[in-house]
Amino acid sequence: NNINININKNENNINNINNIKEECEYGLDLDVIENFTCQLLSFLSFNHSRGIIHADLKPANILLRDSSTLVLADFGLSYFNVLPNPNPNPNPNPNPNSNPNSFDWFKIWSKLKSDDKEYNKNTITKLEGRGSPDWNPPEYNNGRFEELGKEGYKLDRKDVWGVGMVVLYMMGWEIPVKRGVGAILDEVEMKWKEGGKEWMGKVVRMMLEEDWRKR
Repeated sequence: NNINININKNENNINNINNIKEECEYGLDLDVIENFTCQLLSFLSFNHSRGIIHADLKPANILLRDSSTLVLADFGLSYFNVLPNPNPNPNPNPNPNSNPNSFDWFKIWSKLKSDDKEYNKNTITKLEGRGSPDWNPPEYNNGRFEELGKEGYKLDRKDVWGVGMVVLYMMGWEIPVKRGVGAILDEVEMKWKEGGKEWMGKVVRMMLEEDWRKR
């Protein structure tokens, strides 16, 4: 049982998810992962409601205050002042699968593109390549940003995928997943079901949907 996490490392070593995962050969206890996942999703809810997208969720950026309390760190690549749609229901017959409070990547990308192009050229490049490739969602690494924008891509889905990948890592999978994330989701769900937490398996599958519209 790995639920008792030792965080008494030397004073020069910052404690993060990487540290504790390295101490647990077969992954963290499911109770610990459940607790940490709920905290991460709570962080996202808080930040997203205030127009902040972290954009670089990975174990090294998730610190431990103590054995059961996380701190989300390193907002250096974050998107700030990205506000949800102020008019959440402009359409009397909205698409039931859409989330009007998600963040519109295309509006941000196209605004940068249409402003002073020379000044913003490097900024756009940084935005498009933002994050760590092994932890990025599949649509974020293929360079189709303008096409994604026209499809209504929502920035908050990147953070959701990031939490899902951190969960896989805490469960013991190596990142990147050699077989591909989609190939292991049934196994992931089964582990949670066997641990008496079937709902967590469904949440993880949802976070790791390859189609960002379903994420």
